[in-house]
Amino acid sequence: MARNEPQQPELGLLGEYVGMMPPFIARASVHHFTGGAIKPKTVQNDDEKGKGPRKAIYIAGKRCYPTPFLLEYLEGKGVSEIVVNPAI
Repeated sequence: MARNEPQQPELGLLGEYVGMMPPFIARASVHHFTGGAIKPKTVQNDDEKGKGPRKAIYIAGKRCYPTPFLLEYLEGKGVSEIVVNPAI
């Protein structure tokens, strides 16, 4: 019986980081990979409300997210680009 796998996300601004990150990120480490912007408890609360990353797996009993799905979730939380010193 085939599982109903979610379609791979189409990423915006954060798409360039997929290759720079590990393939899976543990929920407990989300704060590390977001520079402290998002706490693991925030992701847990969103998971419980059905608003967390669309795909998760368990590795050694730890909830982990495939990186593209975590980045999609972060983009949904709101990501904007700031250009500090644009070239003139």
